[in-house]
Amino acid sequence: MQENQEQSQTQNKSLFLVSSAIHTRFGVYKKYERVEQTIDTCKSIRERVPDADIIILDGGEKDLAEDEKKLLSPYIDGFYSFADAENVKQVQKSKVILFFISSTIPTIPIVGVGKTGPSGF
Repeated sequence: MQENQEQSQTQNKSLFLVSSAIHTRFGVYKKYERVEQTIDTCKSIRERVPDADIIILDGGEKDLAEDEKKLLSPYIDGFYSFADAENVKQVQKSKVILFFISSTIPTIPIVGVGKTGPSGF
């Protein structure tokens, strides 16, 4: 009986994938403002869905610095940087902002949910 309850609770858990580009040359915000905005987004999610898993998917031109990771870590369950992905590099090097249709972005499987991701969270 307890196993069924645990499975039911797991099945009802919410997952939020939050996209970001903290290190980018596009836009009007500085990197510290982008970190603050991302934290505010995560806080807002936690207020509404306290037990949700929150994963940051960052498409910035470089990975976060250790101090930035420390600032974000209390609010998230995982962080994945796509700074090394070829399509992200192309966007970051371009002279104009490009808009992609979701079908042009390759599917990237994320196996498991936890605090350890490619960026060491």
